[in-house]
Amino acid sequence: MNSGLWMLLGLLAALAGFVFLLLFGESPQFRDGMVGKLHRFVTVTLTNGLLRILRMILGRRIVSCMGRWAGFFMNEKHPLLQIFFLTLVIGCSVIFFWKGYDKIPGPYLGSFHRVLVPLAISACLGSFALASYSDPGAVTSSNVRKALKIYDYDHVIFAEKQCSTCLIDKPARSKHCSLCKMCVARCDHHCAWINNCVGHANQRWFLLFLLSTYLLCFYGSYLVFQIFRAEIIKRKINTLSSIHSTSRQRIPISLWHQWLIMFQLESWLGAVGLFIFLAGGVVLAFTGHQLYLVLTGVTTNEVFKWEDLDIAIRNGEVREVDKRLYEYNQNYGKKDASRFVSVAERKASKGKKKEDSSSETPQMVPITSIKQFRNIYDGGWYRNLMLVIFPRSLK
Repeated sequence: MNSGLWMLLGLLAALAGFVFLLLFGESPQFRDGMVGKLHRFVTVTLTNGLLRILRMILGRRIVSCMGRWAGFFMNEKHPLLQIFFLTLVIGCSVIFFWKGYDKIPGPYLGSFHRVLVPLAISACLGSFALASYSDPGAVTSSNVRKALKIYDYDHVIFAEKQCSTCLIDKPARSKHCSLCKMCVARCDHHCAWINNCVGHANQRWFLLFLLSTYLLCFYGSYLVFQIFRAEIIKRKINTLSSIHSTSRQRIPISLWHQWLIMFQLESWLGAVGLFIFLAGGVVLAFTGHQLYLVLTGVTTNEVFKWEDLDIAIRNGEVREVDKRLYEYNQNYGKKDASRFVSVAERKASKGKKKEDSSSETPQMVPITSIKQFRNIYDGGWYRNLMLVIFPRSLK
């Protein structure tokens, strides 16, 4: 196998690893481990080091101008990653049609694949467009009343407050997106790959996009694998032999060397097959992570909120909570559960009665672990999934 092909395969593997690092480096599961450390090294230490070197070489003015452009790409909505994704999908598809499509049907592939291939590509691109341009669940002054009724406040990670930007009440589980410049109901995260938020109204389309993408990747790599199997027999590569270095006898070349020869003969097709296999692994991991969050009734935004609360408890910043809040959290959803009355509501009520709001001293419950709190939004895997697939209308 020549050094150029090894280099190409190494670059593809490094690219897949780098994408995984950027996607999962900040997640609570990895932020304290090796993946999190590598993520901080790449995004903070390495970046700051490169900036210092660039200032020495180019000067502060040019680097400052570059920083403004970088700030635009990082902090403003733009279609750069959408274009990059389309380039990868269309580019790999063109190479496959150029180098591999004419080899279908074959000994290991039926003729129906000639129809299934364009359908799979169309499904991926169609779900990408649907996720990119669908409404994520924008909360506005016209639908905020409806949005407020979908989920109750848990008073642990979500409480009554007003969005300082939109100047409307923030529904439970919502988040203001600084890139989309709007509040999004049950906001999961802002995805730069679709240049859109993933939220209450379009998370189902985002999951469809992820599923169709990784299925296309593994389907494509399966096609390349079967094409190579057929070509090894057709070109009689499996009959090749080599001379043993010591016995000087002819021995059949190994299966590994047969595949290396195929990669040399069909380097374009082999590179595409390997790349989409590695990329499919990354997309599959992210899809599995998203499905796990959906089935457990939590969003990416809420994962970080729970993680921040966990850190605050472990650091002693949160030691106790109002007993009424704790009982509301523990009994939520039960038939005789009472509604938690917030501090603001109690003060307003006492103000109307002209009573001193400081006269009541609430009973407190000591908090030593995040496990003492329930996630009131987890209604069981089936109900959680149905709420994503069939979201309540905000119109």
